[in-house]
Amino acid sequence: MNAVPPMPDEEWNDSSAVSLQDLPGILRRRWRVALATCFAGILMVVWWVLRITPMYEAHAVVTVDYGTKAVRLNGVVEADRIELNTLNTIRDQILSVTVFRDTIAASGLATSPAYLNAADPVEVLRSRVKATTSRDSLSIGISLTDEYPERAERALGQLIAAHQVQQAAAKGDQSDDAVSFLRTQRDEQLRRLDAARAEEVAYMNRAGIVSINPDSNSLTQRLAALNTQMVAVEGDIAAGRPTYDQVVKVLEAPPEAQTAGLLAIDAVVRDPAVTAQQHLVSYAQTQVGEIEGKYGEKHPRMIAAQTALQGELTHLREATQAAAAVIVGSQRRRIEQGSLLRTLIDEQEARLKQYLKSLQELRALSDVTLSHNQIYQTLLTRLNEAEIDRAMNERKVRVIDPPSVGTRPINLNMSLFLVLAIGLGVTLAVGSALLSEFVDTRVHDAAQVTRLTGLPLLGRVPRVNRLVPLSSNPDPEAYPTIAEGFRHVRAAVRLARRRPAGCERLGLVSSAAGEGTTTACLRLSLSLAAMGARVLVIDGDLRYGAMGEEVGLIPEAGLAQLLAGQAGIAPVPTQWENLDFLGAGPLPFNPGELLLSPLLPEMLQAFSPSYDYIIIDTPPLSLFADVLSVAEHLDSLLLVVREGEAEKEQLSHAMSRLAPVSGGLIGFILNGSSVAPDHDAVLRISQREAAIAEQPFGS
Repeated sequence: MNAVPPMPDEEWNDSSAVSLQDLPGILRRRWRVALATCFAGILMVVWWVLRITPMYEAHAVVTVDYGTKAVRLNGVVEADRIELNTLNTIRDQILSVTVFRDTIAASGLATSPAYLNAADPVEVLRSRVKATTSRDSLSIGISLTDEYPERAERALGQLIAAHQVQQAAAKGDQSDDAVSFLRTQRDEQLRRLDAARAEEVAYMNRAGIVSINPDSNSLTQRLAALNTQMVAVEGDIAAGRPTYDQVVKVLEAPPEAQTAGLLAIDAVVRDPAVTAQQHLVSYAQTQVGEIEGKYGEKHPRMIAAQTALQGELTHLREATQAAAAVIVGSQRRRIEQGSLLRTLIDEQEARLKQYLKSLQELRALSDVTLSHNQIYQTLLTRLNEAEIDRAMNERKVRVIDPPSVGTRPINLNMSLFLVLAIGLGVTLAVGSALLSEFVDTRVHDAAQVTRLTGLPLLGRVPRVNRLVPLSSNPDPEAYPTIAEGFRHVRAAVRLARRRPAGCERLGLVSSAAGEGTTTACLRLSLSLAAMGARVLVIDGDLRYGAMGEEVGLIPEAGLAQLLAGQAGIAPVPTQWENLDFLGAGPLPFNPGELLLSPLLPEMLQAFSPSYDYIIIDTPPLSLFADVLSVAEHLDSLLLVVREGEAEKEQLSHAMSRLAPVSGGLIGFILNGSSVAPDHDAVLRISQREAAIAEQPFGS
């Protein structure tokens, strides 16, 4: 078996995340807990509902009756507003403490336990009475709730009657003289308000104020534009100053040195006229050189060429002087432009300062206007209140819909409670199942084992109560579901075969004791032997050596003695065809050292030509590391996990210890699985196959 690098423990840890796909399996495993908590949640809702006192609501509608007197109102909008204010005033009167006290005393509510035991019965009634106004119908809807429907209806009628009595005894607080006085004050204040507004507008025109926002006006915008332009000009001045200083310095030198100095300045050299003249001078110099070499210095053509060269040099000097004049002039114009912009900015800042001062004066005028407006609005409110109070003496509350009570309690919605009970029950069921799954340290299905180990499932061996050992019942098909489970394992082992030909060496290992490794090892060997393969099963558990009792053969010498060097030890045939057995023998005092003996690979190599499969049982990995000594000589390892008993932590620890040989792990066998094929269907198929096998061939 090829070893792989060890993996850290955390790589084998189970993921704590639970997906929706895992939820059905968790509920199946935890159905008792889920059902109990679901039932408890439903009982809690039922108990809570039974403790609720039913409340019944009586309802009535009243409106304002003007009688034969009309109220003089100015305009439809003002009339609607006054009518709505009148309704609100009547609603507040209905909800007053005096009306509540009269209602409690006259309707018998004082004898009710809810009012009798309360520190303030008025607050109890206030919490049970609701009054709402309707703008559309100009009416007031009144509702009162109580434990008894008859008492709710009687108390609501008494509430309306108590308000009518109070209204009949009320007297107006305002007279016509008060209303007339308020109107006079309103008109006078309106004139003052108009005068203040006119003065504010006139000042804005005189000061030329267009916008009252100090940060958003033409002066501020103009100043911002000038500052932006000033920044650009200052940048140009700073960029041109080095060249300007160089040109000025050269122009202060003697005239004969100015041309050479100017030609050393990059800005002068880049001037188009200077560049062109330099080319002409270069050409003239070339001509002088050619003529001098050909004719000599005294030749007339030589004299003419030198004259032409002097003329081009004169033109070059003039061109450099002109370029320098342009550079100096441009810089001086930029400086003059900067000075002009600074003057404009100073003037604009002075104007803006004066503008802001005007805004402060305008703000003072606006405060005066606002004060006059507040006084005017206050007078309007007082005048409306006075008109409402005067009109109240001419209006009466009239009942449109008399008090009536419904037959059903308003605080008991059975449909809602049913949904709440079901929702709470399901939530508690799922929560308890997930909590039980979280606190449970054992594995319960193949998906958990796969998450913990990363191994595929090779087959499920169903749980069978009171399983009889093969030594007592040698028929492997006595338990059809178990036999079918190992046929699945057999098929997986054949598909995962590491050797295309020759003997395949397999080892079975478990994380802890009691997971059925010995039984699984023997029954897998029988399943392979049943298909005609030659199988040798070896009891490699030198700690317990229990396979001999399962097989029914307890040899005097076995694997331990063979590894100790004793000769003459060989596998013995069993009662099952194609299956040989090599027991552990008498248990040694040094099993760990024996399994490290070089005789182990020699023994396997010697037995391999005689068998198709060699299957070795090993002790639990959580107790002993014997499997690591054997695994390096095997082709494949199979992990046996017993459902409902294997601990997650032990399984993770076992996978960590198997990390050096994890490349040989081909999968796991889920022993004692609760998910099993239909026993009756498997039994019928097995009986039919047995009957067919007993019939003569061709009959």
